[in-house]
Amino acid sequence: MVRAMPTLHLPATRDEWLKLRHAHIGSTESAALFGLSQYATAYEIAVAKKSAEPADWEGNERTKWGQRLEASIATGIEADYGVLIEDMPRYAVHSETRMGSSFDFKIAALDDACYMDLLTDEVLRDMVSKHGPGVLEIKNVDSLIYKQQWSEEAPPHIEIQLQHQLECLGLKWGVIAALVGGNRTEIIVRERDEAVGRAIVAKVREFWANLEAGIMPPLSMPEDAAVLIRLHQFADPGKLYDGREDTTLADLCREYRAAADEESAAEKRKKVAHALILERIADAEKALVTGYSVSASMVAETEVHYTRKAYRSFRVTEKKAKANG
Repeated sequence: MVRAMPTLHLPATRDEWLKLRHAHIGSTESAALFGLSQYATAYEIAVAKKSAEPADWEGNERTKWGQRLEASIATGIEADYGVLIEDMPRYAVHSETRMGSSFDFKIAALDDACYMDLLTDEVLRDMVSKHGPGVLEIKNVDSLIYKQQWSEEAPPHIEIQLQHQLECLGLKWGVIAALVGGNRTEIIVRERDEAVGRAIVAKVREFWANLEAGIMPPLSMPEDAAVLIRLHQFADPGKLYDGREDTTLADLCREYRAAADEESAAEKRKKVAHALILERIADAEKALVTGYSVSASMVAETEVHYTRKAYRSFRVTEKKAKANG
C-alpha cells in the first residue's frame, strides 16, 4: 500500500509552531506513550494536551546551548562525512493520525566538492546513494552520560524519536549524531523500521481515542506526583470534603504523616552531620575524604527581591485519641 505524503507546515512564528505541536504527538513525546521517556509520562502529556493553550517550555542552560551548537555540529558532520546538510524548518504532520514532528536537519545530497581522502567514513554517502535524503537528529551529550547511557544504540527515547520522524516524513533512513564532551562526534545510522513505525502510529491513535473518550493514561508514581500537585493548586474557600468514611484517604494521611516524621528525623540527622563536618574542616573551603568530597565555599552577600506567587498550603495532622475519665 502506498502511504499518503505528509502535510508540511511552515510556521511563521513560535506561537504557530507551539499550536501545531500542541495538536499532535511530537517525536520527543511518543516515547512517553511506551513508558520510555526520561522527561515525561503519558499522563503528563495527556494533561498538557487537554489544556486549551499549549505550554511554552523555555528549556534550561543545557538545552539552550545544545540548540545553539546544532548548526556547528551539522557543519562538522558535513566536513567529516562528505554530505550536504540542509535546515528543516517545516513541521510534518502524519497523514493518517494526529502525530507530527519538527526536525533538526536533512542530509540532502552528496558533497561532490569534498576531499575524499579526509573523510572520517563514507557510510553517510553510501546511505544517500542508496536511499536518497535522510533525517539528521543532533544531540549534544555529556561524556559521562554518553558512557553510562549510550552504546551501539542511543537511549530508547532517542531511537523512538528518530523512527517517529521517519514515519512522519516517509523517508527511508536517518542518523543520530552525538557531539560527545564537546570534542568528538559519534553517529548511529538507522533505516526506517516499518514495524516500529506502525507501533508508534497505533500508540498515538490509542492515546487520542482515549483522551477524546475521557480516559487518561495510568498514573506513574512518583513521576506524576508533581503533575497532580500542580493540577490541584486551587482551594474553594469554605468548601469541606467529608472523608470520614473514606478509608483510602485515611490510609494516605497515615502514609503522609509517617513519611513526614521520617523526613523530620532525617533532617535532624542531616543538620547534626552538617554541623560536625564544619567543626572538623573548620575554615577550609574544600575537604578530601575517602569516598567523598566536601565543598564549603563562601557565597557573596546579595540583595534579592521577588514576588511570591499564590500557593495552596498543605498539612496533615494526626488526631490524638481522647483519654478516658
